[in-house]
Amino acid sequence: MPMDPEVVDVVCGMRFDPRLATETVEFEGRRYYFCCPVCREEFLRDPARYTRRPPPRWAGEEGEAGG
Repeated sequence: MPMDPEVVDVVCGMRFDPRLATETVEFEGRRYYFCCPVCREEFLRDPARYTRRPPPRWAGEEGEAGG
């Protein structure tokens, strides 16, 4: 029997089986899973903080010039 995919609590980074999630939130058409009510409440305070994708690592970075 195949394993269920893991989900990640976007607040604390914990990975777990979605069937074990104690809290969920629907936001902008996507379901988010949380390991505890505290993480869910933190997410609800500022969902954009946890849902926006970070820019690629190289975007806007300037390497140190060797000399």
